[in-house]
Amino acid sequence: MLTYHSRTFELLATEPRVSPAALEMLEQVEKRIGRVLPASVREWYELDGARQLLLRFSNDDPPLHISDFGKPLKDTSGGGPHDLLGRNLLVFRWENQGVCAWAIQLDGSDDPPVVVDFDTQFSSWVQCASSFSQHLYAWMWDHALVLGKLRGDDLLDDLVIEAHSQPLSQQALAFLAGWGEPVFPPGERFEYSDAGYEMLALVLEKAAGEPFGDLLRRRIFEPLQMKDTRLRDRPDVPVQGRARGYTPLGKEFAPSPGHPLDCLVGSGAVNTTLDDLRRWDQALAVDRLVSRETFGEAVRPMRLNDGSASDYAFGWFLKRDFRRRRLEHPGSWNGYQAFIVRYPDDGFTVVLLANRSDIDLGDLANRIVRIYAGPFGAL
Repeated sequence: MLTYHSRTFELLATEPRVSPAALEMLEQVEKRIGRVLPASVREWYELDGARQLLLRFSNDDPPLHISDFGKPLKDTSGGGPHDLLGRNLLVFRWENQGVCAWAIQLDGSDDPPVVVDFDTQFSSWVQCASSFSQHLYAWMWDHALVLGKLRGDDLLDDLVIEAHSQPLSQQALAFLAGWGEPVFPPGERFEYSDAGYEMLALVLEKAAGEPFGDLLRRRIFEPLQMKDTRLRDRPDVPVQGRARGYTPLGKEFAPSPGHPLDCLVGSGAVNTTLDDLRRWDQALAVDRLVSRETFGEAVRPMRLNDGSASDYAFGWFLKRDFRRRRLEHPGSWNGYQAFIVRYPDDGFTVVLLANRSDIDLGDLANRIVRIYAGPFGAL
């Protein structure tokens, strides 16, 4: 009989079972950190498959393994490690691109609140749930709804219609506008933000006087004969042959659930193929997509307020490899991944697409580059 998480398992229609191995692991953690975990936290993590449920009902947001509880952690910029346990914070989950971290605030209660850090290098935590059990229930409810696992398909249909009653990018940016002041003044430092690209899509729509999808089709997809590329800006946009994204679940893979932000444009929602991306890359190389001057502006390092240069330009990370210019950009979303690396002065490009979340595409791209370059790095 569960004390804190019975509602969650009723929601998921799953029978909870205590795992002896998990119990043993929890005892080892408590011995290592020198404190007893809150009752609601212990009740959840002593159950069989608890960590896998957190991953399954999420947007590929990886939960920490029990054995890592309380260990010092590096922040999203690679700083640290930080002793968060000394600040009574127990991190238990990362956002799938490492931007956010969720932690249990160890306040001495049996069912403590949950707080989240929005890419502030663990300097500012905001409460997002009044209790750990409520956080898990709300989290599971959200993703079970998207999966269509809740009772009553009419409820799911109504909410999907409501969610897309106005342009999704405008909804998301209106929501972000209510978060308060910026984390730092413009130009002080670089932090990657999807919201910047969503804002750009809205600016382009305003300037062009047409929807972003129509603009992409008219200016890019059709001229370059990218016949298999679509902007899926609504759930009802058909994409023939679209692969499903998958996430590891134990020793197997589970289909990634749909997500309310799947159709957010500017930072994502483009469905394409390797062949179409080859056409796009070739057009970029011969100045057909944009002029050489425009592309030069796009890959010019951004100057920060203190005069230093950022290694991120306009949609490209700027690097040097084999004493050559290297432009690259990763991307991941809900079981999908993409990675592109270009050596523009050598006419060499690697593009990788994956429909599973557990592959390091950056490492794979580097291995391909080194095979092609040979022992002397001759591209």
